[in-house]
Amino acid sequence: MLDPEVFSTQRLVASKIGLEHIDLIAAMHQNPTMMATLGGLQDRQRTQQGLETQVQDWQQAGYGLCVFHDRASGAFVGRGGLRLVQLDNQPETEIAYALLPEWWGQGLATEIARQARAVAFAQLQLDSLVLFTMTTNYASQRVAEKLGMVYERNFERANLPHVLFRQTRQAWANLG
Repeated sequence: MLDPEVFSTQRLVASKIGLEHIDLIAAMHQNPTMMATLGGLQDRQRTQQGLETQVQDWQQAGYGLCVFHDRASGAFVGRGGLRLVQLDNQPETEIAYALLPEWWGQGLATEIARQARAVAFAQLQLDSLVLFTMTTNYASQRVAEKLGMVYERNFERANLPHVLFRQTRQAWANLG
């Protein structure tokens, strides 16, 4: 299993997400500003189910999502990393992140995404990564563009319109 510390960045400390983070994640999932970017509020039961899936991802794949804390203050920032997903009945690995609004606009989502991509391609040797977000989440679309990811298509997920980006390991290697 991958050491979750590899997801840490210059400004953020990562730790493997687990059931012990239910209070942090449940509170985050009740933040209306943040959850507007993820399709709406989630109750504690749905959050618990999501955490159980994320724990299984770590057990099955050896990687997954992490919780992130600010290196300087220790404050909880959000979650992110690599997530196993199904798209068109095909397994994919997604670069995922969700930050509390007070941490927006500081480049942290891009920092998390860049580190997750480096782990995926350099250490795990994955061939391809996806990043998807709601069509109205322009900030996350900008993160994908900063990473050099390529727009693939629009699609529906959880009955909501999303935009899908992809990057291959070869394209990442060619970025220099």
